[in-house]
Amino acid sequence: MENTVLEKFHQGRQSLGTFSAIGSPLAVESLRYTGLDYVIVDTEHSPAGIESAAAQIAAAQGAGLTALARANEISRTAVLRLLDVGAQGVVVPCVETVEEVRELVRYAKFAPLGNRGFCPTRDGGWGHAAHAVSISGYMETSNRETLLLPQCETVGCLEHIEEITAMDGVDGIFVGPFDLSIALGRPDAEDLLQDRAFALEAWEDFQAGWESFSPPGNFPYKEGGKGGSFTPSTTQACTHCGLCVRQCPMQAIGEDCAAIDGEKCI
Repeated sequence: MENTVLEKFHQGRQSLGTFSAIGSPLAVESLRYTGLDYVIVDTEHSPAGIESAAAQIAAAQGAGLTALARANEISRTAVLRLLDVGAQGVVVPCVETVEEVRELVRYAKFAPLGNRGFCPTRDGGWGHAAHAVSISGYMETSNRETLLLPQCETVGCLEHIEEITAMDGVDGIFVGPFDLSIALGRPDAEDLLQDRAFALEAWEDFQAGWESFSPPGNFPYKEGGKGGSFTPSTTQACTHCGLCVRQCPMQAIGEDCAAIDGEKCI
């Protein structure tokens, strides 16, 4: 049950990935030649159903990519079916409350963390994969290697971010900048991300839960109180100010982020 994203995280390295919303297993398979580490099969903002998602997940894993998926709703069925067909992590949109996240943990994690339903399915090689020879071993491996990533894109989620990020069974947060900006009454997301006061406030909120913050569109990932991140290819982060490079005044990453015409990033 190899998860490249987690392996690179343990090595202190960043992962890079993208979404798939066009429903083509061949397109997903071709991503193996791009240098990406993972793909997120989208069932929220795409017409993909579970059969299409299963084919794309299989194509991604066959190509050596970590296969994540975005559910289309907060429900047991939406989460369980994606995990059963082999998704190595589930992004769940429109989270509003702490109780919703508790429910997600129950759906996505086996006991003792949650109450995920058991069935020998694709993610365990139908009971024949090395990690699934015993039921207890399969449950333990799945809880450790399968990521649950609630999506922070509502005021309610933002207001309760500290409690949500501290919850056992929550492995990371996907920040949705556009819906979050709309929820905050700032529908122009670019202006929102350029607002340095807001960026600093959001940064402080996330750091309260983790030692590391990733900007909107990233997955801050936690382990033992320490954070890391894995980044969608559409969102590269300035490591100095935390803003997407498309909004950061420096338009640069890492050591290239320096003063330009007397203006410094955060």
